[in-house]
Amino acid sequence: LSITGYCGYVNTPENVSKTIQFFGAKGDGKTNDTEAFIKASKFFNDRGGNGTLIIPKGIYIVGKQTASDGDVNKYAYTGIDILNFKDLKNLVIKGEDGTIIKYDNNLKLGSFDPLTGKVFNDNDPAKPAIKYAGAIGSFIAITNCKNVTVTSLVLDGNNKSIQFGGRYSDLGIQLGHVGIYITDSHS
Repeated sequence: LSITGYCGYVNTPENVSKTIQFFGAKGDGKTNDTEAFIKASKFFNDRGGNGTLIIPKGIYIVGKQTASDGDVNKYAYTGIDILNFKDLKNLVIKGEDGTIIKYDNNLKLGSFDPLTGKVFNDNDPAKPAIKYAGAIGSFIAITNCKNVTVTSLVLDGNNKSIQFGGRYSDLGIQLGHVGIYITDSHS
């Protein structure tokens, strides 16, 4: 009698906790901490999750846009997802009482002339051209993830300081400025 067996063992990284300050964030209400959040995303994405991102009490300014310089195939102003998680599992994003994530002043949302930056109003808002779009992005984007928990964060879109442009659809401005965007994820 011959028995052949296979035991599939997957080496999973140990859970690790990191503060957003480890990645360079200040949380002082003045410094734009976007790059620190991007570094934190990369860190946890590279290890497949398995950890906790701690965001201590403070005001974290975020948000960044790039201009297209008139390229007709790109948004006039493209925002980014600040924390962008893909294909990971077992992640906790944990704030504290008094943790505020606030978007920076003067980000553009709506339709803008890509060369001058001025508000653009089209006569046919049902067919907006992509070259006029100004989007901000999401604070947290979670795609194809499992078991992600977000606790104790105040997300401030800073709508009073957004530069609103012209319409971008027949229903108003339908472009991204989202707190938490989740797709194809579970638990």
